Amino acid sequence: MSMELGATRRTSAGDARSEDSLTGLRPLGKWIPAFLLLIWVALLPRIIPGTRSDRGIFVSVAERLLAGDILYLEVFDNKDPLFYYFLALGRAISPYADIFLELAWIVGAGIAVYAMARKLGCDAPSALFAAFGITPLILTGGLYRTGYTHLPGTALVLLVMAATVSRRFAVAGCLLAVLAFLKLVMLPIALLLVLTVIILRKEWRALVPGSAAFALCVAALVGLLFVREEFIPYLGAQMGNVSYSQGVVVEDRWGSFTGHLMRSTSIDAVVIAVAVVLALVWVVAKERGGRVTPPLERRSLVIWAGAGSALVGALLVLGFTGLWDHHGQVLYVPAVLVGVGVAHRFEQAFNVRSFLPVAALVGLAVLLSGPSAPLRYGGAALVTGPRALASLNDLSAEARAVLSVAPSGTYARLGANDDDGHAYGLRDWKLVCPRFQQYAFDGPETLESVAECLPKADVVVVSPAAGPKEGDSTWNAYWAKVESTLQGGYACEERQEERICTRRGG
Repeated sequence: MSMELGATRRTSAGDARSEDSLTGLRPLGKWIPAFLLLIWVALLPRIIPGTRSDRGIFVSVAERLLAGDILYLEVFDNKDPLFYYFLALGRAISPYADIFLELAWIVGAGIAVYAMARKLGCDAPSALFAAFGITPLILTGGLYRTGYTHLPGTALVLLVMAATVSRRFAVAGCLLAVLAFLKLVMLPIALLLVLTVIILRKEWRALVPGSAAFALCVAALVGLLFVREEFIPYLGAQMGNVSYSQGVVVEDRWGSFTGHLMRSTSIDAVVIAVAVVLALVWVVAKERGGRVTPPLERRSLVIWAGAGSALVGALLVLGFTGLWDHHGQVLYVPAVLVGVGVAHRFEQAFNVRSFLPVAALVGLAVLLSGPSAPLRYGGAALVTGPRALASLNDLSAEARAVLSVAPSGTYARLGANDDDGHAYGLRDWKLVCPRFQQYAFDGPETLESVAECLPKADVVVVSPAAGPKEGDSTWNAYWAKVESTLQGGYACEERQEERICTRRGG
């Protein structure tokens, strides 16, 4: 009887092991759902875009596109056109579509990582956790700014890498074209990744379909911009971007490659870069010492070499264009690739019943996202997330003030990046001054154009950020002309924080 019982137990254990092998669910897989649930519960409040600061400008530009304005000509901001098109398409349905758009970029990045991980040899549970656990944690880390341009840029770079690894070279070429018109500054990183894969695999013929698809998709996008009368103004905006990134903002302090790096450096960026470098050094050292089991395969080499080339590309991008700390999000590309490489490298360690290997991967993801990330998740859950959600469908104080004058008309806005999405609710109004945000580093010609178009407006909104600036003669000359126009032809009154000036006799 005891022998039969023992045989039955052995058979049951064997069946369980067989079932695990058939489903691909190692002991790691039993912890994946719980950790993924925790990650996404923490993640969702973090990805709700609000309408403050630059994000408010993005919302206003999208709203002006929905009102029929021509980008860069009748409404101006310096970001690439596809970024605004995607935002406007979502807001044509609902302002809450901003959340789903942000979520779509994260899911798109996750799909890219899953495809890469599977092609490079990860089993399904590890690839799933890398794609929808590690990757979202990194992308929404300490450097992340909700609703900004770096998340879609990063997602597209990862999709380009995934398409190249999967030998979908025409798809990769077309995605590169989309990237060029959505986040141009990240194009060098994607190109380095494509070249890294092609060189390692010696697949030179891939350049033919990839280049052809890139050219065709670029031609299609240029055609779209021509039809919308936006291509020539877009080229002018790109020239302005070069002047902006290389001009007075940097000249005053460093004016060099190092200066850009210093301006965009933060504790988060330093930690991420150091973590990526240490991971690469560890892999190379172990491989050369012959102590890694198993040794690096060609498939695994692709991901680690990609992380190295992406790091080089990110540092080059920051060195030539970096100005603000959130520009360091370009470092998330190599960080994600390191996360995939580590998950693949230590798959054998997941054959234990403990949750510790999964927890260790979560800790690595937090490190690669920047050390301030946990604080930001807490702040999003308690404060910024609910506030951002409420702001998406609320009219700003500036919009309410304009609508209190009349349901339609012409208007202009004087201010900076203190816009709370003023254009939401003003689609029946015509913006007469394309630059509704002005800065001290704008050139005299740009400021003069604002002063000249101002008298065309029935209503002028003056934000708290607008006003004279001590020691800046160019700006103060512009502001004196603005004040002269307002005092001579408008009746102004203080509202909450903004001034509303209405044309006399209008």
